[in-house]
Amino acid sequence: MDGSPLVNAKVIFEPQETTGKARRRASSATTQEDGSYSLEYNADASGASLGKHRVMIIKLTDNPEDAGKQLVPTKYNDKSELTADVKADGNTINFDLKSK
Repeated sequence: MDGSPLVNAKVIFEPQETTGKARRRASSATTQEDGSYSLEYNADASGASLGKHRVMIIKLTDNPEDAGKQLVPTKYNDKSELTADVKADGNTINFDLKSK
């Protein structure tokens, strides 16, 4: 965020396309020291389902006095404007987050 890696943030890819009458399962990851992440679909599969996704990035404070305080603007989580298109041939999807 603001040009620096966002460490220990939760990244969630929520599929926007449906299979039959149901949405596919979301994938999630936690960012590393360098800001990278590797999505997990479930306990046995990594990655994300193919297609368009709404992306949410969540990071809460570690300070117990501010418990539950979100450190990332709502435009990246609750009211996320982030999207990603997951393709079959491998993906590297980065997000340039701004605190303001």
